[in-house]
Amino acid sequence: MPLSSRNRLYAGVAALGAAGGAWLVCASAAGSGSTICPFKLATGFACPACGSTRAVLALFEGRNPLQYNPIGLVTFAVGALALGLMLRDLATGSDRLLRTWRSAEAFARRPPVAIAGVGLLAGNWIWTLSKEL
Repeated sequence: MPLSSRNRLYAGVAALGAAGGAWLVCASAAGSGSTICPFKLATGFACPACGSTRAVLALFEGRNPLQYNPIGLVTFAVGALALGLMLRDLATGSDRLLRTWRSAEAFARRPPVAIAGVGLLAGNWIWTLSKEL
């Protein structure tokens, strides 16, 4: 039987949450001097998200995470919110995460929002490259 949209979303959120947690554990074990970014390892240049892992680890350690990359904090916050909503939905039988996802997706597909998002990502990448992380 095919999975419903709700269950596919929950499976994706759970898988990404587990992968993100494993990534953070591996990065923490590797130490701060190691580069684990596949893009940077392949090209020698920082990717738009370079520093995101260090930002989340800095947050956990009580240090300033914004010096690394704000995208890491946004990604972590969205992921934590999605996992929390998923657990709430599973406990209550609701579909709030699915409704929230659909609303956010419709908002992000609006051309002005998409253009602003691409502009912010490009600006963040320029800032990241200028820091030579």
